Amino acid sequence: MERRMNPRFDVQLSGVFTRENRGRHGRVADISAGGCKFQCDEQISAGSYIKFRILLPGCNLPLTVDLAVVRWCKGSAMGIEFIRMAPDQQSILQHFVKLLQERSEQSCGSALATV
Repeated sequence: MERRMNPRFDVQLSGVFTRENRGRHGRVADISAGGCKFQCDEQISAGSYIKFRILLPGCNLPLTVDLAVVRWCKGSAMGIEFIRMAPDQQSILQHFVKLLQERSEQSCGSALATV
């Protein structure tokens, strides 16, 4: 059984990982306060350490994760755990995830009200 420390939310965001001074673009398919699922044409091995950037809606600069690790790879998808980021970046991520959670709860409430 899969156990997550943080709830994940489906998103469609642009992202870039950097490893060995090479950047690779892809798509963030889901996100949580602790990590994300990233889809990219180039696979790297589980256990690889990377720098990761995500373009959040309404932000001029990307959210920067200074250190992340690839936990799993399956097809074009990778599970990425966020390890280290600056406090201001952590605050931005937490605020974004909180907004996603509030939207999720509102849509569940609307769906339940129609049952």
